[in-house]
Amino acid sequence: MSTTTAEVFSSVSAPQPAHSELPVQGMTCANCVLRVERALKAAPGVQDAHVNFVTRRASVSYDPATATPEALARVIEAAGYEVPRAQEAVTTELPIV
Repeated sequence: MSTTTAEVFSSVSAPQPAHSELPVQGMTCANCVLRVERALKAAPGVQDAHVNFVTRRASVSYDPATATPEALARVIEAAGYEVPRAQEAVTTELPIV
C-alpha cells in the first residue's frame, strides 16, 4: 500500500474537530432553530451545527484552535437567545447556637 505526500499532509495538518452540546433557551418556533443554526454556522471555526427544538440543544462541531464553547454561547446570545451557564456552588456558613 503506497501513500502519497498529499495524503500524509492532509492527515497530519487536519485538526480533529471538537464537539459541544449547548442548551438554548428562548426558542419558540422552527424559525428560531434556523436562526440559531445560521448564526452558529457563520461563526469562525464552526464546521457544522444542528439545533433541536424539542431538546432545546445546539450540537456544534468546531475547530478548537479557532472557537471555544464560550465563544459559541456568545454567538447564540448575539442571535437573541439565552445559553444558561453552570452556576458556582454557593455555601453559607451558619453559626452554631
